[in-house]
Amino acid sequence: MDGIAQGSSAAAGALAPGKRLDRLKTFFGRMFARRNDPAADDTMLGFLISTLQVRIQILEARFAADPAKIQFLQRIAADLTKAPTIFSTTNGDKAWTEAYRLERMMTMVEPADNLGHEIQRRVDEAFDENVAVAPRLQKRLDAALKDAFDLTKTPPELNAQGESILRPLLLDVIEETHWTFQRKFCVRPIQRIASNRIIKAAVIAFSLLILPYVWLYVKVWWYEKPPTFELWSWLPLYSTLTAGLFGAFFSRLQSLQTDWNKLSLGQARDARDWRSILLRGAVGMGGALVLYFFLQSGLVKSPLFPDFDSLALSQFLSPATVDTPGVRGLSQIRLILPNAALASLVIWSFIAGFSERLVPGILAATETSISNAAQGK
Repeated sequence: MDGIAQGSSAAAGALAPGKRLDRLKTFFGRMFARRNDPAADDTMLGFLISTLQVRIQILEARFAADPAKIQFLQRIAADLTKAPTIFSTTNGDKAWTEAYRLERMMTMVEPADNLGHEIQRRVDEAFDENVAVAPRLQKRLDAALKDAFDLTKTPPELNAQGESILRPLLLDVIEETHWTFQRKFCVRPIQRIASNRIIKAAVIAFSLLILPYVWLYVKVWWYEKPPTFELWSWLPLYSTLTAGLFGAFFSRLQSLQTDWNKLSLGQARDARDWRSILLRGAVGMGGALVLYFFLQSGLVKSPLFPDFDSLALSQFLSPATVDTPGVRGLSQIRLILPNAALASLVIWSFIAGFSERLVPGILAATETSISNAAQGK
């Protein structure tokens, strides 16, 4: 009886399968969950706030005799003292927007004699951060320095109109840099969603591409006999379409990873849309299909192109013989692989889906050759 009671208590203490599954879901959910840490814990944001606080103290000491500027600086300092409340109750984007606003307000009290150096420092920062308009800002700065300083004096002195020329330019440079930073904050989640969707689509396309070969080996393993291929006439066309589909998604993923910073917000949102992703896949399949019929037509002959009369699956035992001297326990493995012609067709189909210019280039070259032949050239 005691043994039965102990067994019952142990069974009762053990987790039911449903509870075990819930615990596993909770564990992996926590592991892969996206953590939205409070903005106040952001190291870089805290550094920017501390930098502004130090600059305010420096400017307060410099403008001690100017009540208007001291009052303005105290207003900015008051907003910074609210940082723990403001930044911890908003998400990261809003917190950075508020910090950037305070930094732009600092340009209104930047010492006039330091405007030229500060603008140059900001322009150099814009180049380092790959701000798109950085070259244009440098040209504006070069022209503004000539108008703002009296170059006949050594060292050059700021003329009467210099401050009114340089201060708006400083604000423009900071705004352009902040726009680049804010765009990165905005685009980052869009890029993550787009990349995840394209990866899912690419995995599906790759799975479809290798599905016939997986089925072949499963069939060999299950039935323990070589498969027959009399009804596999669809395999070349199927491989062409799926290879083109996989190539299109692979190309899209690569272009997004390398050229993401060059896309506008509208283009980034379009890249995230399922319709845009599927449309790119359809274009890749269409290009591969056109290439399939183009090569089959025989308009172009080259050893690089597959011979459609030789498309086949090769099956053989590897190694060919087990009577290898000096090798013990050697076993033969049945291999079922596409032959050279079918493998070449798959490669060209992948390239047709990957490259958006391959098929149009081939068609344009064919059009030119046909036109020349018709004209007797």
